[in-house]
Amino acid sequence: MTLYLSLFLASWQQSVSYRITASLDTLEHALRATEYLTYCNNSPYQLDTLYMHLYANAYRDEKTAYAKESMLMGDYRFVRSKESDRGYTNISAVTTQDDTLPFSVDETIMTVTLNHPLASHDSVTLKIDFYVKIPKLFSRLGYQGRHYEIVQWYPK
Repeated sequence: MTLYLSLFLASWQQSVSYRITASLDTLEHALRATEYLTYCNNSPYQLDTLYMHLYANAYRDEKTAYAKESMLMGDYRFVRSKESDRGYTNISAVTTQDDTLPFSVDETIMTVTLNHPLASHDSVTLKIDFYVKIPKLFSRLGYQGRHYEIVQWYPK
């Protein structure tokens, strides 16, 4: 019976839904956006922190994991590129209802500290205002001329 209960507790999956309004600036090669992210805590645990990916930050500078992996593969286009050809995500604010939430960014991971713990089987909606500088096309996210490949561009 204990084994069955352990397997049952381990079978939960968090869920997230997104509503995003964005505009593409083709002169600046940038996106400005507001995202409403609803996070449902389906775990049996209370949460006080949420973690999100900011994948565009992989293109920020030559010290990122993407840059290092590219060099290991013998591809030096990114590390030799101009700073203006690189990309990143800047978060302006993370709020919920009328509360501003503290956050920090470590390369491609954003940590958001909730003002109130999120109970098991409860949800929270975060409003995230952000800016994405789209890099030249080195990999999955980028532009080349008037062609844009926009993948994994929003906080998720």
